[in-house]
Amino acid sequence: MIQEIHSNFFNLKPEFEEIFSFLYSNPGLSFEENQSLNFLCDKLSKYGFKIEKDFLDVKNCFFAQLGSGHPKIGLIFDLDAAYEGHTKGNNLSSAIMCCVGIIMSQVKEKLNGSICLFGCSGEGFSGTKITLLKEGAFKNIDYMLSIMPYVKNFEDILSPSSTSYSIKFYNKTVDDILKNHLTQIIDFNKLVNKIDIYTVKLTNSLDHALMSIEFRSNEFLCLDEFGKELEQYLKSSFTNLDIETCYYDMPYCQVKNDETLKKIVVTNLKQSGIIDFDPCENFISPMSLGNISFEIPTYVPCIDVCENKEIKYDTNDFYLCTNSIYAKEQSYKAILALCLSIVNIMNIN
Repeated sequence: MIQEIHSNFFNLKPEFEEIFSFLYSNPGLSFEENQSLNFLCDKLSKYGFKIEKDFLDVKNCFFAQLGSGHPKIGLIFDLDAAYEGHTKGNNLSSAIMCCVGIIMSQVKEKLNGSICLFGCSGEGFSGTKITLLKEGAFKNIDYMLSIMPYVKNFEDILSPSSTSYSIKFYNKTVDDILKNHLTQIIDFNKLVNKIDIYTVKLTNSLDHALMSIEFRSNEFLCLDEFGKELEQYLKSSFTNLDIETCYYDMPYCQVKNDETLKKIVVTNLKQSGIIDFDPCENFISPMSLGNISFEIPTYVPCIDVCENKEIKYDTNDFYLCTNSIYAKEQSYKAILALCLSIVNIMNIN
């Protein structure tokens, strides 16, 4: 089967070129990814995948499955772009994962399991992966793989945990009081490493406003305890003020990479030509993939797609980089490595 994968990889190169080119040229904002959705679903359907569009009633999200039985290997990626384009390289991760699926479709009769693709819409706006997780989309998935185009190669990523709290208040003085006291709390609780506070006017004055607070830490349990501490503090400190408090959205957990999957995928990446890996990258922003990684063995490496090492991630320059020859060469190496990794994973089961 390994030789067949190599052969199909080279035979399908023109198809892959079309996929990479289309996704680069047709970025869609969150929940406006219609062109990418239809293009990829048509491609995957052509190669035998069963497709569900608007998966679990999430607009422009799709699910595609090849084969049946276990192990079920999930390939997950984001479809949406920013206003400037695919500044996080989602065009590459979508192309890579769909090309992996297409290659594996050519050896489907020899697969000891099934491959499931999850194309996630609106990730930058609402954390679609968490919505899918809550709806049970991954309950039958045995392993989850993803890949992150980046400015360097990293075997591991460290993302912070994050939880959010909302406070609705009806008195202007509360805004200043809250910000002052919350800053003191963050200084006192050293386990919480970041706090963001946003006040949104619900009327033309601050007399009726909503404050959104996001806490981040490298330890999720710390955030849970901190939330309880904050709630007690608010109830005791603002008994005479008209104030409403609640958690909103599902907390984000830090990404927990599975060591067995990491060993398999990194070995194949190196054999495919992506050689120089640094151990770990510490990301500022939380990732919804972290929640999945606590439910299913998950692995996501970073792969370098920028030949110019001065370019910064999540910028327009990074988006332009994703259309370079270098980025495509790196992506092709990743495609081959992931195909071989799927065979390895299925064989150990």
